[in-house]
Amino acid sequence: MKARIIYFLIIICSNSLYSQHKIRAVELTELEIVNPKFDKIMKLIDFTEKSCSYYNENVVFLVEVDASHDNNLINITSIIDRNLAFEFKPIGFYYYKKHLFLILGDIPHNIFLEKKQKQKFEYLEYDVFYEEYDSDGRRILRIIIDDSYSEWTFLHFDDNFIFENYIPCN
Repeated sequence: MKARIIYFLIIICSNSLYSQHKIRAVELTELEIVNPKFDKIMKLIDFTEKSCSYYNENVVFLVEVDASHDNNLINITSIIDRNLAFEFKPIGFYYYKKHLFLILGDIPHNIFLEKKQKQKFEYLEYDVFYEEYDSDGRRILRIIIDDSYSEWTFLHFDDNFIFENYIPCN
């Protein structure tokens, strides 16, 4: 009987360890925009995003840069959940008008200057099996694919930015 109780307690404790969200931390290099043409793109995105229904001061942007040979493909996406944004494994960050922009992929040095400062960010890594409920007893679903956020794509070639695509917010 004692062995069964111990076994039962071990099972309960091990399940509670694995069925919760985990606090994670990442240290990222701070970046500064050094390309005035890219700064104009930031102004356009900031202006346009303010008209989206989800827009608030907590919107985070993912800036995915794919550098190949002499050009960069840059995809900028807004995301409302800061925790999910960090799941994309960013390598750098910058702030623009108080919004956090996380860099994924490559850091093109003709657009960004890597500062010596690093900043530690804490975020919540979601456990998809963890069930969470609001005050009314409704289950909170956190991990969903949401395509209602805007997305911008540019090609950076010979110090020019060529507009490729824009998916507006819904």
